[in-house]
Amino acid sequence: MYKALIVDDERMIREGIRHMIPWEDLRVGGIFTANSGENALMVMDEHEPDIMLTDICMSEMDGLSLIERVNERYPRTRIIVLTGYEHFEYVQRCCRMNVQDFILKPTDEDILTAVIRDQILELDKQRGIEQRHKVMRRAQGAAEQIRMEKAMRALVHGRSVPEDGSGLPEELQYRGNQPLQAIIILLPEQDGHWREHFGLLTMSVKNICIELFDSKLEGVTFEDEHGQLVLILYGGDTANDAAERMEKLRGMLNDEFSIDPGIMIGHMVAGLKQLPESYGEAQSLLLLSSADKKGIVESNSAKQRLHIFDEIFQELKCIITSAGTDMDQIIRAFTTFSDSAQSHNLSVSTVRRCCFELACSAYYHHIGSTGEGINGEFAALLSSLALCGSEEACRVTLNFFSRLQGVQRVQSHEMVQIAKKYILENLAEELSVSNIAAMQYVTPNYFSRLFKQVTGEGCNEYIVRKRMEQAKSLLTSKDLKIGVIAGMVGYRDINYFSLAFKKNTGCSPTAYREAAQRP
Repeated sequence: MYKALIVDDERMIREGIRHMIPWEDLRVGGIFTANSGENALMVMDEHEPDIMLTDICMSEMDGLSLIERVNERYPRTRIIVLTGYEHFEYVQRCCRMNVQDFILKPTDEDILTAVIRDQILELDKQRGIEQRHKVMRRAQGAAEQIRMEKAMRALVHGRSVPEDGSGLPEELQYRGNQPLQAIIILLPEQDGHWREHFGLLTMSVKNICIELFDSKLEGVTFEDEHGQLVLILYGGDTANDAAERMEKLRGMLNDEFSIDPGIMIGHMVAGLKQLPESYGEAQSLLLLSSADKKGIVESNSAKQRLHIFDEIFQELKCIITSAGTDMDQIIRAFTTFSDSAQSHNLSVSTVRRCCFELACSAYYHHIGSTGEGINGEFAALLSSLALCGSEEACRVTLNFFSRLQGVQRVQSHEMVQIAKKYILENLAEELSVSNIAAMQYVTPNYFSRLFKQVTGEGCNEYIVRKRMEQAKSLLTSKDLKIGVIAGMVGYRDINYFSLAFKKNTGCSPTAYREAAQRP
């Protein structure tokens, strides 16, 4: 059964389509509705419908913007446009935006049913093609895996790649500038109920590694000449990135099979020619590790590097904690942390964790010193850090410190003034909160809250108000066609402009011009 979403700001139209179409006959089991573009995106995220029927002219987010967002997130969704406006520009833009059909309101029930049925047939075709491709990939994958494993054994043992290989770099999907690490995963042969099914356990763990790393082009999994499971991990760019990813794998294997494997991590090397060195170190760690051979084992050099950084981090944490409201001291200490994190080549998750710890310490002692907090800012910091890279995490945390000391208030007013100036200079262009926020390197939600906090009105409200003020001025002072004026204030559709103008002023553009020019 398929799922469908109906998007229209008029309830009568939504419910009419929902009840007049024979959805069950079309094999559509889930029918969802939304009264705006924003609500539609929420429904898409939750249910991922296969077909979307949408109007174009809607408040908040128009249908074209919604289609653009849906194409980005869900490119397989079949889109049908229902609109009461017959404009060639609409049709042209819809064709460019991967819209499957364009229907004018009001439409006949049979016509709409036929259009939906066509989309269902196309979805059936797509599913059939995908299923056949899966079967072919499984057959091809087995042969490719055999060739890959043979080539990888030759590579890690320092021998030349067999001539029957189809080209090692291409098979590996490996980019020459990526670092590499060899990892040996030792499974417990005499552990519990897996004692008699060790071959099945090995195959199962191997498939999990292939799904986690090989399928994402982050590594390659194979069995070496000793029958050991080996993972060549690439794509990481930090010293302890492998250890963190292996910790996740270890937890997954513990949850799935109730085992604690031994994971030996060789050092990072610059390219394929040096890979035997990393593999050799992993073998050495296997021989030197404790008798039970469980847990993650790394070389002493990696451990020492992280230990040195931890000492630096704890010292900087003490400085930031004791700095109180001394902003200069906090910035100097945090800048030292940022430089140290980069020089020690830390993973993204480690940088995020350290940034959060420093922010927690500073925030706790700030409240103790001043008795004042920042509403919502600490939660916003946590949300931002979860999505940041290393450099951005440091920048976001530094901004948090600034806001903590009251400096952000001045910066906020400057940011809003820049946004206002940009809006006034670009009223004829497509303006959105997301674009304006991106221009100033902040999130849309944060910028929206900031704009309303400083000005007392939402950014979208401000844009509409300024466009209407400009439109009224042009209607009064210039003898221009209303369609031209609509374009000058950022509306590509004259009907949509007229609706927005009437909603804002209480009368149509024509009536407003006549009233303004009347003696």
